[in-house]
This record gives sequence, C-alpha cells and structure tokens, in this order.
Amino acid sequence: MKIHSKSANAVDVCVVRDEMEHGTTGLTNDGSKQCVDTAVAYDCTQVFQENTLTADKQSLTQVSSEDDLTESENTDNESIKSGISEGTCQRKRVKDHMEDQKLLKRIRGDVPPKMFEATVGSMQAGVFKICSKGGLEAGIFPLQSLDFFRKALKPEYIISEINPSDGYHSVENDDIFTTHREITVEHMSEIESGGINGLRRVVGAILQTGKSTLKILCAEVYARDTISDPHAESENASPSSIPIDSEATQYKARIKITLVHDRYKRNKLVIGARACNYLITSGLYKNNDKSQGNQTFAFVGPNRCAAFKVDRSTKMFIKNEVQDPGLLSSDILGLAQVRSGFGHPTTYTARREALLGYGSLYLTPVTIFSLSQYKVPLSLVFRSLAIRARQNKEAKITLHFCDIEEPQQDDHSEAANITRRLLGLFPGSRELVVTGNEEAEKVLSDLSNEFSKAISNKNLKVAKKILSEIL
Repeated sequence: MKIHSKSANAVDVCVVRDEMEHGTTGLTNDGSKQCVDTAVAYDCTQVFQENTLTADKQSLTQVSSEDDLTESENTDNESIKSGISEGTCQRKRVKDHMEDQKLLKRIRGDVPPKMFEATVGSMQAGVFKICSKGGLEAGIFPLQSLDFFRKALKPEYIISEINPSDGYHSVENDDIFTTHREITVEHMSEIESGGINGLRRVVGAILQTGKSTLKILCAEVYARDTISDPHAESENASPSSIPIDSEATQYKARIKITLVHDRYKRNKLVIGARACNYLITSGLYKNNDKSQGNQTFAFVGPNRCAAFKVDRSTKMFIKNEVQDPGLLSSDILGLAQVRSGFGHPTTYTARREALLGYGSLYLTPVTIFSLSQYKVPLSLVFRSLAIRARQNKEAKITLHFCDIEEPQQDDHSEAANITRRLLGLFPGSRELVVTGNEEAEKVLSDLSNEFSKAISNKNLKVAKKILSEIL
C-alpha cells in the first residue's frame, strides 16, 4: 500500500493507492473504492507548476497548449512534462515516506521496531494516519474499527494505513531533535534527586560528543554515602564523578559526564550528580560520520559503554516523554551488577532501570543475579541469595545449604573449588548468616568475580539480540 498527497485549493488530501494494471484504486473516507487514472489521482504537473516551475518552464507549459505548435514541438514538450512529472512524483513519494516514518516513530516510542510490529500484530490492530487540512496525526486501533472511524470523521479527513515494516529503520533515520531536547535546569533537579525519578530521566537520554551519540538503554543509580550504600563511589576516587564548578564539568556544578575507574582500574561511563551517580550499563552507539559509514553498535556492560568518548563538549539530551516510574524492575532484573556487599540489604534493592522495550531478560545486561537463567553451572547461589534477601524482612541476609549447587566430584574448576569453600562454612544448622560474616562475604565475592568472564560473554549475546531487534 502506498500513500500519496494531492494539493488542491490549499487543502491536503491523502489518496491511498493500490497499484493496478489499468490504473489505481482510491480509498475515500466513507470506505468506498474508486478506480481512477494515475494522472487524475495525482496531478504531478499542476503541483510542479504551482510550486517549483521556473518562468521559462511555465512559458513552455503555456505554449504547449497552443494550436500553432508543430507536431514535433508538441511531442518534445510532452516528453519534458512527463519527465518533470515523474521527478516530482518521486520526490513526493520520498517526502510522504519520511512523514510516515516520523509519525510511526512518535507512536512506537522506544519500543524496538520488530517488537512493535509483533505487538501490533498480536493486538490485531493497525497503524493509521489521519490526513486533514491541519496536518497529519497517527494512531493505533483495531482493523474492524476502520469503517466506523471513516464514517465518523468529516469528509475532509481521510484515514490510511502505515506499514511498520515498510523500510523503516529507527536507528539509521534517528533524529535527535524529534524525540529529545537538551537537558534543562528542571531535568537536572530530577536527576540530582536520584532514585526512580532520576533513573526515569537518565534512561532513554542521548549523550552526544561530536558526531557520535549514545542512547542509554539501561542504567543503575548509586548514592554517595558509603555507609548507607556499600557500592558508592569512594570519596577519594580519582577521577571523580562529582560535578564541580569548572570547565571539566559539562553542566557546571550540576551534572558531570565522565569516565571513572572500577575496583580493577577499568573504565566505566558515569553521569555524576551531587548526591548520586548513574552507571551506564547498556547503550546504542551511533557514529554519524558518513565517511565512516554511519556505524551503529550495541554496547552492553559497564566497561564496553566506556568506549563512548566523552569530553567537556559532551552534551546530554533528555526524552520529551518521561518514562513511567512503574517500569522500574522490582524483581531480579532490577538488581545491579555488583561483585561485593552480599551481606548488605541495599545490594538487593532495585536500583536499575531499562528503557521501555529493552527490559526483558535477553535485552538487559547480565548480572551475577540473572546469570543462572543462562544455565551457567554453580551460579544459582546468587539468585537464591537475592530471592531470600528480598523475602526476608529481617536485617540479616542468610543463605541456605540447599540454595547451593554441589559441584561434581570430577569438577576441579576454580568456581567449583570456591563453591566447596562456601559449603564448608555452613554450621550444623544448614543456614549461613552472611551479614557481618567477613569470611562468607569474601568467598561470595571471589565466586562472583570468577563468573565475570561468563557475564561478559553473555553480554555479547545480549548486544547481538538488541541489534537484531532494531536493524
């Protein structure tokens, strides 16, 4: 199905055309079909004369209708007019397609194109645009409601369908100013507040350095108080994410976008505010430099997101539509990627959020708590630990003997050896208190670090899955 516009008396009318062998089929607002000639359905010559024809070509068009032209001159003029019409038609088709993409993007929001198409299909609904004198609007409604809407609308309105899979590529045609605007003082205050309010502003934001952009798909928030949050950035960290009133801070004394070191001196991308900071764990990277082919990548994992270069010129653009705070995962997927603090209650509180459409298990970065869902041997202990911690209303974190996978006798891997050490810490009661137990925390931290490589490998699969959804 193709969509074209016709200009008549300054009123925009949309004609839906199914190309036929002997013409086209137009669909009017009352649902009736009429077979019309292509030249009638879309008067290319008239549009061209009204908008773009130069004085010389206008004269040529006028002369072509006079009787004193020779037969050969008439033929030449018709050829010129035909060429002009075809070129104008092509430009109008491209323009209409771009308008459809913008409407579709506004409806689809952040949901990956393939997922959006599947969702609309499961709803047995279609994506339609309403053409009127005032402009274009779009919406989703059931196919069986189409006749009702056509009859309910005034005659100057025409409804036509937009195909979500008709050559639409959200990343390649992404226009940052269509969906975002540069961060304002109001946005900064929300980000500085931390928690859910801050996360819903950070997730979906776009960072821009030069011709490169990074759309944030997943982030985690951390407090700056090392007593209440064992994973808080050290006060002596260098470099630091604390924003100061200097040129090194992009938004002076308010928001600082920078790279900091993790405990192993590897870089990670952080957005720092005065009372908290946000660790970027997943993002869509796009290089808008045509000389390099407009490359698009999915970065999954804190250290991979650090590949995005930041400097004092880096800007932050916030989504026009704020994400619903209710989307913050309250289950295992809402837990952060940590390797320590397993005896502290805040380790098991939700501090991570993913952009709408990217919050499922196989589209979010893998953590030590979700690793067992990828069938990685001996990793179930961390998921079990988190489930018990979130169910237990007491301050102490406990681990049960039955929560741990017992290694096979012939398994001499480092993970198996550390698991045996953990099993050896259990007293006769078969319940181990982790809170305040330095030895238990040390063993759990060693075991989680042993799974770092497995997490990194699984994140590569998540990155491929993200790209398969959007390209």
